[in-house]
Amino acid sequence: MLDLPRLRMLMALRDEGSISAAARSLRYTAAAVSQQISKLERETGMDLVSRHSRGVTLTPSGDVLVEAGRDVVLRLAQAENSARRLAGMETARLRIATFQSASASLLPKILAPLRERFPGLGLEFVQVPRDEALQLLRRHEADVALVHEHPEIPGGIEQPGLIAEFLHADLLRLVTAPNHAAALWTEPVDLTRLDGQALIVGRVEDDDRQVLDGLFANMGVAPVHVAEVGEYFIAAAMASSGIAITLMPVMAVPAGYSLVTKRLEQDLERRVFLATREGDDSVAVAAFREMAFQVMRPTQSKL
Repeated sequence: MLDLPRLRMLMALRDEGSISAAARSLRYTAAAVSQQISKLERETGMDLVSRHSRGVTLTPSGDVLVEAGRDVVLRLAQAENSARRLAGMETARLRIATFQSASASLLPKILAPLRERFPGLGLEFVQVPRDEALQLLRRHEADVALVHEHPEIPGGIEQPGLIAEFLHADLLRLVTAPNHAAALWTEPVDLTRLDGQALIVGRVEDDDRQVLDGLFANMGVAPVHVAEVGEYFIAAAMASSGIAITLMPVMAVPAGYSLVTKRLEQDLERRVFLATREGDDSVAVAAFREMAFQVMRPTQSKL
């Protein structure tokens, strides 16, 4: 294996043009540099420098070795920097702004492997509306944000200084109890079937309710609102009792309840994004991003 300090001396010789200049740049004596380069030649079994009355120049073999050496030195420096940054993960904290259903479904899938990889990483997260999450990110009060928008109401995600990357298409589903008549409806279910049906509705997660109300109005569909709740898991719990049906994105459908989900004729979705700050190359943010894409790319809505 080549001796790295000797390789650095050969690189300095090529850069500086003479053994004496290379020695000065490395703070060695000229004799020491000459001796170490001779040892490098013996290690490689090749003539690396050509000695003549005007001094020394590199041979073609020496030039090849120097170019390869530069790549080795660069990679070692990058590895050292990465190691130093990873060492900082032992005391780092990652602040995450997210929304309700992402906290219950996406976030655990991302954080479990992240903590396994970086057990010393501290985690903080807060559930806030999309605009507030992005403001926290811009004010450096959050490091990453999971946010969503509806194609019907675009324009809330793209903001100066932030990068928003598409993660996941979260499709809307009809959710009902197994003993409810709607559980027997043939898929895909047309939303016109909800006309006059008892429906649990929510005041949740940014534009979800606005999109549904607009859709019903355009279709002339008038469900009977029997309950209005603030969280999707409450809507799911009430629907599981059989008193009414509800509509919610797949990500929001909680585990632990006896529920039937039905695909809809109207292919409604909300798009989930990972937002970060431009130029933020911290290891914690990069690791979260990597885990998010590993977890979510294959996970399109299947229910």
